Amino acid sequence: GKHVLIEKPFACDVKDAEYLVSLAKEKNLFCLEGMWTRFFPAVEIARRLVLEEKLIGDVTSVFSDFSIDASDNDGETYPDSFLYNHRMGGGAIYNIG
Repeated sequence: GKHVLIEKPFACDVKDAEYLVSLAKEKNLFCLEGMWTRFFPAVEIARRLVLEEKLIGDVTSVFSDFSIDASDNDGETYPDSFLYNHRMGGGAIYNIG
């Protein structure tokens, strides 16, 4: 019966993610992955200027790139870090995607 903010990865497979979403809906609870960049003030301003105020006109395509150096994560180095272990929720898509 509690609202949850889940750190990445939200789930390790689609089945688990769908279960969490359906359970939250059923119980009328908040359930969200902690995608921190979505709520940056700069991102919110950019979204408003581009999508609502059409500051640069109609957007026809977007190219974006984001990466991190995960070679040393709090003393855990490749390949021992959970960031590289798929069974523990690691991997690029799970951690930064």
